[in-house]
Amino acid sequence: MNRSVRLIQPAASPVLVMAKVRHTVSPAAPWKRAASLSLSVAALLTLGGAIALVTTGFAVGVRSIVDPEAAAWLDQWLPATGGITPRDLKTVAQLRAELTKGNQRMGEIVPLGRQWLVATVRQQQPNCTAGPQCWPIVQLRAYQAPNPEPQGDRPLAYRLTTTLDLEGPPESLVLAPLVKAGVATSGSTDPLPLMAVQGLKGGPAGGGWLTVSGQLPRSNQQLRYGVIVHLNISRLGRPGHLSVQGQWSSPKDRSPVWESITGNREPELIVDQSATDAPDLAIYRAIPSGFAPDPVSLEPIVLTEPLLRSTDLTDLAQYQEALKLVKLELWSPALSKLQPLRDRLVNRSLVWDDRVQAQYDALRYHADLARVRADSPQKDIPSQILADLGDSRWQRALDRFAQASLGDQTTVVRWLRSAEGEKLERQVNLVLQFAPNQASVMFWKATTLAARQGRPAAIAWYRSQPGQSVEWDQRIDRWLAQVATVPR
Repeated sequence: MNRSVRLIQPAASPVLVMAKVRHTVSPAAPWKRAASLSLSVAALLTLGGAIALVTTGFAVGVRSIVDPEAAAWLDQWLPATGGITPRDLKTVAQLRAELTKGNQRMGEIVPLGRQWLVATVRQQQPNCTAGPQCWPIVQLRAYQAPNPEPQGDRPLAYRLTTTLDLEGPPESLVLAPLVKAGVATSGSTDPLPLMAVQGLKGGPAGGGWLTVSGQLPRSNQQLRYGVIVHLNISRLGRPGHLSVQGQWSSPKDRSPVWESITGNREPELIVDQSATDAPDLAIYRAIPSGFAPDPVSLEPIVLTEPLLRSTDLTDLAQYQEALKLVKLELWSPALSKLQPLRDRLVNRSLVWDDRVQAQYDALRYHADLARVRADSPQKDIPSQILADLGDSRWQRALDRFAQASLGDQTTVVRWLRSAEGEKLERQVNLVLQFAPNQASVMFWKATTLAARQGRPAAIAWYRSQPGQSVEWDQRIDRWLAQVATVPR
């Protein structure tokens, strides 16, 4: 049989091709055919191994870009020090001396485990010579101890792995909760200084979480603000990465905390941005980012964003009603709308996914806070009435108001004339859309109208409502006459 094997390899991609070629083989030389066959098999094996090696290398390369931890096993074959020399390693005292020069100095140090620490760099502001406000934090520097095991009395030595320049949030963002509550005007876009750093314990694994913060006095409040920073640390101790994950503001002068509110394995980050006694929280969850240097990012749980993917019009209508209540911070009524829907759809993952569940959990958390506040003893009767209204306990608030002294009623009426009273009027308007003849809600509607627009406007509205009894008409009229006596 006159046939041989040839390898043809085009430039674009290696392909094996079997080709027929005529030539004469001497019957007297069978060893030549065996040798030719052996060479062909060897060539096939070599080419196949090369293709496998190239393909595997390409796959590992792509995988390491998308998820740098996926190829961490390769580190065992690489040099452990990554080219670190003794000159690269310095003690904390040496680092502090190195950074202290001119208008710059090292500030506080936050240890993150045995191997890592994050140091602040402070810089003196122009034309500012006295006081700590002259030295805001302008940079974070992450250091790693390649050998974190104690060596007698010798202090640990660290190498610099990454730096992060910092800038505080703008004044407008810091004042936003007060603007939302109607007790302040919008601020400027100028960044505010960052003056302190602290670690945030209890966060997701795989790195360290910090907040760098400052304080802004405003009338009788002390606002705390800052930025959230994450230090990504690989499993095998490769150089870390610092990144700003968000900015925050708290009129209650409180720092963010990690707390589990959804029941998931990882906790959520909670920022208390309440400008009044009513709860108003910003809640974030840590999710994969797809960014190789820092594969984690913070995603806000948006309570008012429509996320339900149901095609059932009844389900969607009920869900939209709940979101309307959420927008006006009617937490308990919104939960009452959403909970039956959740119980019905929770096992249908394509409709009720993890984002909708997180939204539900955040709503439930707000409702629990409002309930606890209403159940807890308050400092006085007006505060107790406002706590009842904050949890939509319309009848109980009405009963307390009816039994209150004239001075306490006057305090409540003046509160109704504030920005919070304007929000209450919007709340009762929405509740009356769902329950038009609920007498206690109608009372608060008429009372807010009388406090804000005068008794005639309240009477005109109340008498335009159908199905009211003579008893309630007389009772409302007495209340409105009393409200009208409160001076503006």
